Amino acid sequence: MTSGIKMVRVGGGAIDGVAYRSMAPRLQGIYEEEMRDAGVDGVIEAQRFIDTAGTGRSWSWSNRDGAPAGRIDSDTMKEALDYRLRRGVGIGLDVGWVNFWQEYFTAQDLGFNEGGARPDQFVAGMGMISHLRSFMRDRVDQAMESAEQRILYGL
Repeated sequence: MTSGIKMVRVGGGAIDGVAYRSMAPRLQGIYEEEMRDAGVDGVIEAQRFIDTAGTGRSWSWSNRDGAPAGRIDSDTMKEALDYRLRRGVGIGLDVGWVNFWQEYFTAQDLGFNEGGARPDQFVAGMGMISHLRSFMRDRVDQAMESAEQRILYGL
């Protein structure tokens, strides 16, 4: 005698009398919900990171004379952050500047020397994409574990 899920074979396969074919959309939905939550968390984390990723110096320009060492001027870089689910054989998740991008986003993330509003000055990169990659690796693992728990325990 086995404990746990009872396997019953009914015209192509079933678990507890529910055909595999009927289960597939629900299982996919659970994984998609968890990945959506991970995407939202990734956007929030990226926005937080940009808020706190200073440049190491105070700048003086336009209406921000004496502004603290930071990267926020228009909020465009933060507002452009989003996530996108990709569906196919599996479910993929893209987080970052997936729908809108401007060249200066990359310059700010990687750093630059000579150019833009800071000619002849090196501006260190904030490294948001690198940080986000690490954050999302852990967050997607959590999402998959959560999906598996929901499936195993019927949550």
